[in-house]
Amino acid sequence: QVELTATPRVVRFTWSFALLLAICVVFAIAVFGGHSFITDDVFFYLRIADSIARGKRSSFNGVMPTNGFHPLWELVCVLERLVVGERNHTLLRAHLAVSGVFSALIALVLARFPRSTRVYLPIAAAVTMLFVLRSAIGSEQHLSLLLLAWLIWRYRQPVASDWRWGALLGLALLARLDNVFALAGLFIAYVGRGK
Repeated sequence: QVELTATPRVVRFTWSFALLLAICVVFAIAVFGGHSFITDDVFFYLRIADSIARGKRSSFNGVMPTNGFHPLWELVCVLERLVVGERNHTLLRAHLAVSGVFSALIALVLARFPRSTRVYLPIAAAVTMLFVLRSAIGSEQHLSLLLLAWLIWRYRQPVASDWRWGALLGLALLARLDNVFALAGLFIAYVGRGK
């Protein structure tokens, strides 16, 4: 009697592929399904990006300046506006597509996690999928979660990659400023791991 068993690589690939496929389906529906409703936070980001792209200051209403946003995500929004131009509906679709790409990259980062964590991959995939379904709206959470997952994966890399880990730490902070609490814990663990 032949018993078929999946290798760890096959299991990781299967879970990551399933997660990637689900993310693509969710965002394809959002992008091509005529999705035109956005939450207030996304609206604020896109309005500020529009103001910056037009060469005006960082402002939501065109009168009062603001810095009430997560800088790295706002930069992504400004770049989207510059690429898309004046077409608002196209901007919304592009914005959702970029969020979908970041979410798909989360699946690819999860696939690179070491064998010792493979038992947790289905749980991570399920949590990520719930997160994506709940926030397939184009918020900064997609980029933030991607950078946090990447940081955790890089944590296990050799100490020679300290500068890369530090750069990721800085980007994760700029992606979502209230990541500072999670990042402080990761930083303390990283610095103390050699002791």
